[in-house]
Amino acid sequence: MDYHRLTPRHPAYRLYVLAVDSVGFTVAALSLYRVIVTPMSAYWLVIVGLAAITALVPITIPGVNSRFSVGDILIFINTLLFGPAAGTVTAAVDGLIGSARLPGGLRRLRAAAFNTAAMAISVALAGQVFFRVLGAAPLARGSAVDLGRLALPLALLALVHYFCNSVIVAVVVALDSRGGLLRIWRESFVAPAVVYLSNAAWAGIIAGGVKSVTVTSVALASLVALVTHGTFRAYAGQAIAVTGKAGLVDKE
Repeated sequence: MDYHRLTPRHPAYRLYVLAVDSVGFTVAALSLYRVIVTPMSAYWLVIVGLAAITALVPITIPGVNSRFSVGDILIFINTLLFGPAAGTVTAAVDGLIGSARLPGGLRRLRAAAFNTAAMAISVALAGQVFFRVLGAAPLARGSAVDLGRLALPLALLALVHYFCNSVIVAVVVALDSRGGLLRIWRESFVAPAVVYLSNAAWAGIIAGGVKSVTVTSVALASLVALVTHGTFRAYAGQAIAVTGKAGLVDKE
């Protein structure tokens, strides 16, 4: 608990956090059960591990109060190849591990729970929309889908995940600070939209080009994600050095 707050939180803050946590962990648990009982290649676990690694080093977007992880590429890849449940579990791990850099104690635990839940909800919903629009099974099951057919579903995958996640977080920030929801969302969450679309495009190119899930294809996906992550970090570091301004969203 923060005993030095100048502005008291909105009365609905705790109820909202509890609701998000409850829904998110239920979705994550159901997704985990589904991937356990559904036969699939164990390579999806490798992608989960890589997503966890990139979540430890998130990228701050210069000039706006926001950050992201290129682990979204890996989340999208697992979703495309193995289905919404695998993508949701990957997203939950990304949200959990990404909270490790926040201040310690009870505050970190609360933020970790909320981030995990928010990621699970947004990716589960985005994955369902993707496959509804695509009208095909996960690509690792042998579905033959060309990149042109993937374009619209990929855009929706990225935008639903982006919008759902950013609104969930913007609402909790607004309740925490009693600030204006639209102003908070516009100032902190509009810029990353292009990054989400870019990550989905990369995931589509990689997953769409995979004829079968093998060590080689997983290694290629991992390499592209890590190189992209390193490139974005290098760019962000240079931009921060030039502008001298960047911020992080406290997702408590």
